[in-house]
Amino acid sequence: MKTEYIFLSLLLISVVLSACNWFENDISGIYKGTVVTGYGDRAATLELEKLQKKEVSVYLFVTTPYCVGEFRGKGLLKDKVITATDRDEDNICTVTLTLNGKKIQTAEQNCMYWHGFQCSFEGKFSK
Repeated sequence: MKTEYIFLSLLLISVVLSACNWFENDISGIYKGTVVTGYGDRAATLELEKLQKKEVSVYLFVTTPYCVGEFRGKGLLKDKVITATDRDEDNICTVTLTLNGKKIQTAEQNCMYWHGFQCSFEGKFSK
């Protein structure tokens, strides 16, 4: 009986450490992908960095001959979704990142000030 408790305790610790390693090791890094623009899909770069606990720094950059967009925000990871915000004096840009393995899909809200009307932060990325 005591051996079973020890085994179950070790198994639980292993599962918790695996989850921590997934967040720390697998999510941080540079992702390449495409975002939707007024001239078709264009290349973009997404960088994620774990800060503390479930907080993540998000950097998203897109450039085309017609526009440049840059987002630098922070958000929390909850249920494989990161909702990050960046703000200036009058505007708040929200980028939602949905994680699926090593792939990420992004959506935005109120971000035109950050990239102009010919670009967006909506796209698909992979490591």
